Amino acid sequence: MNKKTRIIVLYLKGLAMGAADIIPGVSGGTIALIAGIYEKLIEAISSVKLYHALDAARLLLFFYNPRIRESALRSLREIHWGFLITLILGILTSLLTMAKYMPWILNNYPYYAYSFFFGLILFSIQFPYRTIRHGAWEYILIIFFAALIFWLTGLRSVEGSYNLLYVFMCGTVAITAMILPGISGSYILVLLGEYKLMLEALHRMDFVVIAVFVLGIIIGILTFIRFLNYLLKKHHSLTMASLTGIMVGSLGSIWPLKFVKGPLPQMPGMLIIHGVLLALLGIFIIAALETLSRKMEK
Repeated sequence: MNKKTRIIVLYLKGLAMGAADIIPGVSGGTIALIAGIYEKLIEAISSVKLYHALDAARLLLFFYNPRIRESALRSLREIHWGFLITLILGILTSLLTMAKYMPWILNNYPYYAYSFFFGLILFSIQFPYRTIRHGAWEYILIIFFAALIFWLTGLRSVEGSYNLLYVFMCGTVAITAMILPGISGSYILVLLGEYKLMLEALHRMDFVVIAVFVLGIIIGILTFIRFLNYLLKKHHSLTMASLTGIMVGSLGSIWPLKFVKGPLPQMPGMLIIHGVLLALLGIFIIAALETLSRKMEK
């Protein structure tokens, strides 16, 4: 695959991640795992350090000084710019275009949408699972995290707020969830009462609220991602077992029958058939994407 094709493919993966992140119950981290870029994503984000902000400021203020300029540029070259910028552009494109339409789909056709997502995530559990060593500790972690996430996603949501400190906190917590496969950052925002408020802020371009939320995201990334990168490098099998458990537990939050509007019909057969077919469509799409991704990597 040539460089231009790799950039286009990475941008499309960013689009898919952004689409997933805006859906309560679906994680952009899951899409990254399916697309084969999860560990590379964690490594790329971990390449961004707090001191890079100081180096960027030095570059702007003392660009005329050759020694300072070269020192700052050398430091900033440590960041995986190509990977991050391409992926972020894809994610932002998806977020800005789907912020208007996805809530409408979820409000009007929730059962059908979540049937599709259920199949997608159910099939995706195999990706982290097949990388573990299958020891006793791995299975203990799978059970523990599956139970923990099942409990967390069963909690009732609280009332949201435009208080900037609360918005900042929500950004920090949500990005932590978005990075983990199986935990939906959007669902965490639903629990915190901020999901609809943030969609409204995006729709009306409330730059103050958006900026504070993004600042929370940045702080969450810089603090949590480094720890996750360490775990993946030093305890890969146990970490992937934990991620498997998280994905298993998340299935409870998107069980399709929870989203049927009104009581079940007396003859629910066709409804269930439609749900199963949409779940199978989700499985088929993920299987096709995995096959395509493997071919492109050759």
